[in-house]
Amino acid sequence: MSDEGYSGDLVGHTPQPSRPAPPRKEPLTAADVRRVMVELIETARDAESLPLDAPEWTKKIAMFPIMAKWLDPEDGAQLMLEFETEIERLKLAA
Repeated sequence: MSDEGYSGDLVGHTPQPSRPAPPRKEPLTAADVRRVMVELIETARDAESLPLDAPEWTKKIAMFPIMAKWLDPEDGAQLMLEFETEIERLKLAA
């Protein structure tokens, strides 16, 4: 048996071509979280009714207070107030 051109190991496995490493994701920062919160407030503010399908909207409402904890307390509280105001307006419009 000739080993010429053979690139497997002793049990017959051939090496797989290496894949490029996935791009490294940077960890979220408070600025990233704040940007998402402001976008949600703007989406709600621009809406005449709930702007997302019910399950997605429910998830966003539940996540908002958790996101607020990433910010300094005053900023988080202010964004929570703005968001809650828009949610109440949308609920009344429904």
